[in-house]
Amino acid sequence: MKSISSIAALLSSLWAGTAMAQGLFGIALGQPLRVQECSMRQHDYLPAEDAFCYQWVDGAPRPAPMPADGYIQVHVPRTDRPDFMDGALVMVALKQGRVVSVAAYTHGSNGETGDFRVLKSMFGRTSPQRLSYGNGQTTMATWALADGASAYYNSGEYGAYRGLLRLQSAQADQHRAGLWD
Repeated sequence: MKSISSIAALLSSLWAGTAMAQGLFGIALGQPLRVQECSMRQHDYLPAEDAFCYQWVDGAPRPAPMPADGYIQVHVPRTDRPDFMDGALVMVALKQGRVVSVAAYTHGSNGETGDFRVLKSMFGRTSPQRLSYGNGQTTMATWALADGASAYYNSGEYGAYRGLLRLQSAQADQHRAGLWD
């Protein structure tokens, strides 16, 4: 049921032209993160493909509640992953129990054309910077969102094969290039 409501919200927001300005995957900036811990098997996380759940960043389950401050990884169900997303996990930063940023891997510089096209349809027009490095090229872009939030995209954040999209509220710590934060 979660997948159907997430898809409906996504389609509704895309149609309205305000897509995901305040969050991704049903994770809203400025709101508490309401999700269960991922299931475990033999002391390792093993979420099902359709699971919407969290896991500790170091991958070690522990008998403790989700932190009020810090980072947590959220497993996104396959049906809720947009075309720009590479992998199943997103990094969520929390301050005082509220989401201040959500970061997802993208397909990198090799897939940047399609990824950037999807992001423009979600967030609107922007003036991207195209930078060359070694034998490749990266596209960087930012979008100003409501309530002081912003979206940051770098197709070559981690090299040719993995980029980054990060939504952040005004309360989030500044992004540190090269880190999944």
